[in-house]
Amino acid sequence: MDLSVQAYADSNGCWDFSSFQHLIPPTVMQEIRGGLPPQASLQADKVIWAFNNNGNFSTKDWINQNISSPLLNSNGDPWHITFAIAIWSLWQARNDFLFSSTHNLLMDMPLFHRIHVKALEIFSTLYSDRGSSSPNRNPRQVLINWKCPPNDYVKCNVDASVRPPTGEATCGGVFRNDHGTCIMGFVRNVGVATINIAELWGIYSALTLVGQLNIANIWIELDSLCVVSLINKDGPHTHPCYAIVQAIRNYINLHPNTRVTHCF
Repeated sequence: MDLSVQAYADSNGCWDFSSFQHLIPPTVMQEIRGGLPPQASLQADKVIWAFNNNGNFSTKDWINQNISSPLLNSNGDPWHITFAIAIWSLWQARNDFLFSSTHNLLMDMPLFHRIHVKALEIFSTLYSDRGSSSPNRNPRQVLINWKCPPNDYVKCNVDASVRPPTGEATCGGVFRNDHGTCIMGFVRNVGVATINIAELWGIYSALTLVGQLNIANIWIELDSLCVVSLINKDGPHTHPCYAIVQAIRNYINLHPNTRVTHCF
């Protein structure tokens, strides 16, 4: 099959799933759904590392990604601690093999079991007082309300969600005019994606509906400050969200009466 990825997009710039859904498992189809199809106005696709801001792999980034991970291991213990123990155990095992003349009983055990034993020792120490109270917190109440846009503007509030552990994402939005009257709402199945990509799909989907609704001035609000920053600041083309961010920027450049702002 000598075809480019662009061959599987239709004339409207959407994925033509009917042309390849018989070739790919449904789970992979969902992940493809979360990506923006190739567009002539964007740069060519590149292989990137998804766990940093520039898309370039480095051992340091790989280590940082693991030691800052909020995930749990198969025993329900924090993965970042398990990972640190595994790296240290591998380093120790290598040094013991090369330099140590003393016999270590742990060396008689397979490496996986050595890591498991050390992890249990550390977890039992760290969590021996699981019942201790958490630090005092001072909650603060903030009144949040929706505000009408200026005259002749339409405001669209978008939001997104990701369902753990499958990563299935959805986004949606509601259009209201300067009197607060609801014009239209929408929802979209994003596929498998991160929350940032799902939020960006919410913005992109809203912008694609602006022309259909004959809206001249559009104001989009969302509660993700990170996503708003991605749109308002220049980032490297190797960023994992670059394609859809650039598509949104292209629209804003062509329609200067478009606002994208953060709200709670």
